[in-house]
Amino acid sequence: MQITILPECPNPYAAPLSMNLSGSGSFTDTIDFSIFIGLFADDMENGDAAWTHYPGVTGYGDQWHIETFRNHTTDGSTSWKCGHPGGSDHDNGLCSVLESTQFLLPPNATLSF
Repeated sequence: MQITILPECPNPYAAPLSMNLSGSGSFTDTIDFSIFIGLFADDMENGDAAWTHYPGVTGYGDQWHIETFRNHTTDGSTSWKCGHPGGSDHDNGLCSVLESTQFLLPPNATLSF
């Protein structure tokens, strides 16, 4: 069996599948499962395309940005920072939200940062 994923398939997507099994005698069984298509990974080195940032409360500020200050990625140079560029503090009255793009986790998955 071969499964082909077309380029226009949404990312992420959970493709529901059903497998019918049969064997000697009168053995039959059906197994329903999903294949999870798409992967979310971001090393922060290619801009902010997979992320959205905005004030979480109307009237408050948003200072999320990508920069080199305190980057801890092996072989990387940038990370997300909330506040002024460099080592400067942040403004008072911030309620900054940083959200990743939506992604699916299969059952019993582990999410790590």
